[in-house]
Amino acid sequence: MSKSSRKIQCYGNSITKDELFFHPITLKLVKNISNKNICPSQLNKAASGEYEYDMISNTNLDKKSLQRFMSLPYLDFHIDMMLDIYNITDSDSMISFINKMIEEKKEFNTINRIFNLWINKNFEDLENNHNIVIMITKKLLKYNNIEVNDLDKRINKWFKNKDINDFLFNLISELEI
Repeated sequence: MSKSSRKIQCYGNSITKDELFFHPITLKLVKNISNKNICPSQLNKAASGEYEYDMISNTNLDKKSLQRFMSLPYLDFHIDMMLDIYNITDSDSMISFINKMIEEKKEFNTINRIFNLWINKNFEDLENNHNIVIMITKKLLKYNNIEVNDLDKRINKWFKNKDINDFLFNLISELEI
C-alpha cells in the first residue's frame, strides 16, 4: 500500500505535533512526532514497512457530519494491515501469535478476531488443507474451556459451506458448539 497524496477529511480533532492520542486499534497513547497535523483513523504503510498516519490539511466539518461519524466511525483498516500490525505473515507466525496471546491470558474475542482475519486472508489455501485451523481451533476452545469431540467434521463442513465474502465470518461462533 503506497502513501496517498489525497486530501484527508479528518473527523474530529486533528492531532498536532507533540500531541498525544489513543491509537484506534491498540488503545495505547501515541505521540504525533510529525511536523504536520495527522488523522489517527487513516494509516498507510510506508516504504520502511512502518505504518504512518495520513497528513491532513483541513478539519472543518459541519455538525451533522461529525455526529454521523461519532455514531458509525470510519476506520480504514484492511485485513493485511491488521495482520501486519500483529506480525502475522504465515501459519507459523499465526501459531506463535495464538500461543503468546494464550500465555498472556489475552481476551478471547481479540484472539479469535485476528484468527478469523487470518483464515479469511488465507481461505483458498486453508479450504483444501485446514489441519492447522483444526489445531488452532482446538487450542482456542481449550483456552475458553470448551471441549468438542467432532471438531474435525464441523470445521470440514464449515469450509464446504462458507463463502469468503460473507459479512459474518467467525469460525468458532458458526460451529454451533
